[in-house]
Amino acid sequence: MYNGIGLETARGSGTNGYVQRNLSFIRRHKDNIDYKSEEELRKLDSQLVRGPNSEILDHERKRKVELKCMEMQELMEEQGLVVLVRGVNILMIKPIKHIPCLV
Repeated sequence: MYNGIGLETARGSGTNGYVQRNLSFIRRHKDNIDYKSEEELRKLDSQLVRGPNSEILDHERKRKVELKCMEMQELMEEQGLVVLVRGVNILMIKPIKHIPCLV
């Protein structure tokens, strides 16, 4: 027996106990089509259109700042200055000739 359908046991029934569903049964609930109103359709469309993710926009802004910092660092190194940076903080800017290990 499966979900209360079928025989408790196939013994003595002359069958193997396999239960098939009735494929000729017509279900009536498919005929009931629920049409949406114009307001519901507009509401569903507005839910599909979302704004940009604020975290992604914040990350893009940080990347632009980091790019500007790298360009500035390269420019200063071309001018003969050494820029020591930790993260976003500039620790020290000195001319190359004052640092003995880089000369």
